[in-house]
Amino acid sequence: MEINQTVRTCIIAIAWAWLAGIACLFLSLQFSPPRFSFDAMYGALWTSVKSSLLYVLPPLLALAAWRLRQRRLDAAIAVLAACLWMVLTVGWWAIHFNPFPWMATLRNMVLLLPSILVPCLIFWRLLARKAA
Repeated sequence: MEINQTVRTCIIAIAWAWLAGIACLFLSLQFSPPRFSFDAMYGALWTSVKSSLLYVLPPLLALAAWRLRQRRLDAAIAVLAACLWMVLTVGWWAIHFNPFPWMATLRNMVLLLPSILVPCLIFWRLLARKAA
């Protein structure tokens, strides 16, 4: 596959994975403490879009850079990138508190893991399908 086709495929995969990340963030915001309400949906959706710029997009861009430098992308690399980014972002938030909020950190990791992991795996799967 030539480089232009690879870049085009990566951009399409990032777009689909980013949308999946926004949907996962929306669901975690909407249902995390049970406060489902139709009135809060617009705010949760807008917050999901803004949060995806921090939580979803950076690991996808890192995976795209990895894919452009390497010939292939493994699922293990996608999972590692997602977990590393989750630990870095939640850890960065948590270190600003004294004493360290262990339970809140674990809760945030559980809430954010699907929002970061699912887009990375979708990105990997879309690229694996195009390479086959």
